[in-house]
Amino acid sequence: MLVPVLSLGQPFDSSGLSKKKFEKVKSKTTYSSKKIVDKSSVFIGEFRTKNRPFDKSNISSHIKKNLIDINFIPTTNIENADYVVEANYVTDAIAKKQILGLWLSMNDSNGNTVLSWQFERKAGGIILKPDEIGEFFKYIVKQNIGDEKSSFESNNTKNKTSESSKNIAIEELKKLKELLDLELITQDEFDLKSKKLKKIILDQ
Repeated sequence: MLVPVLSLGQPFDSSGLSKKKFEKVKSKTTYSSKKIVDKSSVFIGEFRTKNRPFDKSNISSHIKKNLIDINFIPTTNIENADYVVEANYVTDAIAKKQILGLWLSMNDSNGNTVLSWQFERKAGGIILKPDEIGEFFKYIVKQNIGDEKSSFESNNTKNKTSESSKNIAIEELKKLKELLDLELITQDEFDLKSKKLKKIILDQ
């Protein structure tokens, strides 16, 4: 079992959740995390719901959007990923965008769980929407970002080459364009995040 290391005194900074809802999620859900390496690559794995091994509610898209917002780099190549995020979830029978239960994990490249988060309506009376899940996931990760060098050394995680970082940035730029086309992010958000990726690609 992971030992919670979250600093609950951090200021509220989530734009997708009201402060009241945010505080309720903090108090009514179970989440814990070890230190997470800053600016790592992340593979978004399966988000499974009952009888459907695909993410019909688009939770994974909101997770990805919020990871990009705090400078993590989603990748489509699991072999090169520093972390893998996966989850099982349950939706309301009618309102598919209302999530009644979530069991999410984030594992490092060695298969060790570094972040765990779960909630069930029957336990906490909480119903969350996909965008709210993305926002709170970002909050958990932000509170546990550690020093890049020491985290890599302590976890025996190999350093990625400059060329690999460029390839990841190129793939993410493509994904950003897809998010823009799906209207999951605004043009301003796209321009801001793509500017950072272009610096990696162009060695600026």
